[in-house]
Amino acid sequence: MKKNLVFLFALVFTAGLNAQTVSTDFEASAGNRGAETCWGFGGFSLSNKTNRKPINGYSARSGSLSTDKNRFWMKSPFIELGSGNITFNARLSSTDGTRTYKIYVDFISYDATDNWGEGTIVTGTEISLTANHFNIVNHSVPIPAAIANDGNAYKVYWRFESTSGNRNRRAIMDDISIPGQYVSDPTDNCKPIVTVSDSDFDGINDDVDEYPNDADRAYDSYYPSSSVFGTYAYEDLWPSKGDYDFNDLVLGHQQKFIYNANNRIKEIEAKFVIRAMGGDLIEGFGIHLYGIAPGDIASVSGNSLTTGTISLAANGTEQNQNYAVVILCDDVETIINRTSGAFFNTVPSNPVGTADTLTVNIIFSNPVTSQQIGDRSIFVYKQRNQEIHMKDKIPTDLADVSLFGTLDDDTDPAAGKYYCTSAGHPWAIEVSEGFDYPVERTDIVQAYLNFANWAQTAGQSSPLWYRDESGNRDAAKIF
Repeated sequence: MKKNLVFLFALVFTAGLNAQTVSTDFEASAGNRGAETCWGFGGFSLSNKTNRKPINGYSARSGSLSTDKNRFWMKSPFIELGSGNITFNARLSSTDGTRTYKIYVDFISYDATDNWGEGTIVTGTEISLTANHFNIVNHSVPIPAAIANDGNAYKVYWRFESTSGNRNRRAIMDDISIPGQYVSDPTDNCKPIVTVSDSDFDGINDDVDEYPNDADRAYDSYYPSSSVFGTYAYEDLWPSKGDYDFNDLVLGHQQKFIYNANNRIKEIEAKFVIRAMGGDLIEGFGIHLYGIAPGDIASVSGNSLTTGTISLAANGTEQNQNYAVVILCDDVETIINRTSGAFFNTVPSNPVGTADTLTVNIIFSNPVTSQQIGDRSIFVYKQRNQEIHMKDKIPTDLADVSLFGTLDDDTDPAAGKYYCTSAGHPWAIEVSEGFDYPVERTDIVQAYLNFANWAQTAGQSSPLWYRDESGNRDAAKIF
């Protein structure tokens, strides 16, 4: 759009225009009609020859007028008309006694479906020339109130007529001035340049701004996508492997990142829904925005905190954290609807339970980059200090680090190694789509035949181990 505006301003100056008036005196074109950018001529030439009686220097000159008013005409470029009067000078090439000649000044609306953009004719003014027209006469024609300042583009359309049939009388036109803004685009058959407003003045035009009236927001980006919920699945017996069935909390998620015009994230809107709980050890879950200061967050809303065990700062982040932590839910039982027993959607013979969708909004006072957000960790906890994160994600400041390196855990912070066994197996996994988790007390390695290969190679082998593809799954062990 900026390129088009630069071109348009250059065109305005070369055509002798200004911000409020479109004008021409045919001098700059020196007789070349094509140099009159986006002006149209029917039966007119540009001449400065004395025997053709120009008005001043070069003028537009018709052929011999007749009763056919559509034979000789002129059209302006497309203009967003202002209010006021169109002015121009006109004369006949000689006197002609009592005969009457007419000038019709009408307007052509814009029609995007027409090759030249021309739509219907809006009637303007009819001028009768009955005086001795050897003299130059200045005419002033009002722009109809119905189209003045309406924001649409029009061409001014002059047509010329001899009411007494063919006569050797020629119309001479010059010194045209039209209130309004020049909007024709010579690169597109002189159709109007499409201008788009920027209502919130954030530098993003309204037609591509998903938040045209909000200067702090411009567009959305989804993870994993706008139409898909991804999955986090956790094993709750860390630092022991336990039954390793990865159904102790199965959490569907969809995260929307709302960016500003500077490509920084102003807000996160995240949706979570619990699909399964194969136990009762996990109390809550949260998000660790590692690398982002708590003070960079303006507010948190939509999270479910009912136990009174989480200490919050005024902005909704958890207190006593070097990096921002938002507890999304502190009691998972409050957002699920059990149907029977301790196992929620992990025993195929039990009735299926439902869960509420939790929608949490995190608004940043200092918008952050997508690289900063990339270090976030969605974690669960049993007691608040017993956190379970994805492999190699850094725990929050409230985690009990004395548990690292105990039982099956092989965490080594000095090496950047967290929450995995000596074989590289994690206690939390992420799948970028829906995940068919193992049934209760079934080791994921037995349900998904390529899981171990994927885990032990740090994801280099069998990256689609979770898909329902040949050789991947034992269907009898999957919920």
